[in-house]
Amino acid sequence: DSTVVPPSESSSSGILDEAAALDIALAHAGITESDAKRVEIKRDYEDDIAVYEIQFRADGQQKYEFKIDAATGAVVSYDYERDSRDAQAASSGSAVLSEEEIRGIVQKRVPGAPAENIFLHLDEDDGRMEYEGTLFFDGMEYEFKIDAYSGSVTEWEAEQTHRKQP
Repeated sequence: DSTVVPPSESSSSGILDEAAALDIALAHAGITESDAKRVEIKRDYEDDIAVYEIQFRADGQQKYEFKIDAATGAVVSYDYERDSRDAQAASSGSAVLSEEEIRGIVQKRVPGAPAENIFLHLDEDDGRMEYEGTLFFDGMEYEFKIDAYSGSVTEWEAEQTHRKQP
């Protein structure tokens, strides 16, 4: 069936509408619809799968990008960035957090992830210390940057590491 469903409608083909896809992204981010600003939604295809690409901001400093499978509602990937100026201002005069503390922050975001699956590297970026890291867990790859002083997550990306074949 090569019928294209208009993105603002739901159909008997089981394709989610934009509102349902946005609800999934907002719930995943822990953001209410009233707190989401500059929302952009478009329908696209990734690896022959219909997806909604959704972008929005929250608190003026946080930018979220999601890809939601239009048929299943699964989060295919997401990206999170926080304006680093806030984290930098909060970090002056503080001690660097330990790798153990950083792993704890990651495990709060990905419950059940074993600490040994979290790979970290302490780095300096634009005059501030941050941890760059990767986590492989439950079919997902997470890449992130965390301010080494405040523990604020400044970037967060998640992507499926494999797709189930039909």
